[in-house]
This record gives sequence, structure tokens and C-alpha cells, in this order.
Amino acid sequence: GTDPRDAARTYLERSVRPGGTVAFATTPWYWSPPLLPEFTAPVPGSVRRRMLLEARGPYELRLPGPDREWDMDVLREPKPHCVIVSDLESQDAFRVRHPDALAFQRELDRSYAPVVFGGRPRLFGWPVITAQYVPVDVLYVTPTIRVYERRVALANPIGGLRP
Repeated sequence: GTDPRDAARTYLERSVRPGGTVAFATTPWYWSPPLLPEFTAPVPGSVRRRMLLEARGPYELRLPGPDREWDMDVLREPKPHCVIVSDLESQDAFRVRHPDALAFQRELDRSYAPVVFGGRPRLFGWPVITAQYVPVDVLYVTPTIRVYERRVALANPIGGLRP
């Protein structure tokens, strides 16, 4: 089937107006919908972050600060139209109860509604893995991408989401 990252990118292309703000919990890489070719650059995160901020694309990208992840500043006013989180970047942070990740998720739960792409691997309709925790090596091929849409934007399409 369609890679969840590509499905999320297609959804964003259909849902968020050009110029809309798309935020990320961590610096985008292979675990994120490929909104720009630079998302998959095989370079350190700080270099990739700089490349993404310099690149031209259809959206205003709001990335964590230098050497930061789970940076609450990406959720500042005006709030982004959507926030993207993959389980490849979040699963272990939530497992170890990383305080910044938990605070970030609480704010997402308060102000955003998730649209989910992907899920756990299945074979002939049966789940291959039933445990909550999935080894990261499995997530490489079956990531779950969540596009969190701002609730007020959902009620008022003028806020940046397409009608």
C-alpha cells in the first residue's frame, strides 16, 4: 500500500493552503512526510535543520530550535495549522516519559485533533505485532504518522486549512 509518509503528504497538500504553517515536534527526517526533498538529507540534524529553513516550499515550516526537540516554541501564537509527529520519533520518548515530549503531547491533545496514517503491520488481516511497544526496526517499514490539525482551524477553514 501507500507509505504512510506519502499518504500524510498527500493529505497535507489537499488540506493546508500554500503559506499555511506546518510544525514539527523534532527536526524532520526520514520519519516525516516528505514535504521537501531535504527532509531525507543524510546529514546531521543541525545541518538538515538549516537546509530546511533555507529551502523554499509551499508551507511555512516551524521547526524546533537549534539542538532542541519537543520544543514548545513551535506551538506558539499564532498556532500552526497542523503539527506532524511520527511514532518513530515519539515512541521511545513516551516510553521513557521524557518530560518535554509529554508536555508537548498534552498541548497537542488540548488544541489539536489527530488524523492518523499507517499503523501496525498486518498479514492476511491479522496483526503481526500485538504489543504496544514495536521495535524501531519494524517502525522503519510501518510507521504511524499523526497530522494534528488545530481544532479552531477545523471549525473555520479560513484559518489555513482548505475548505
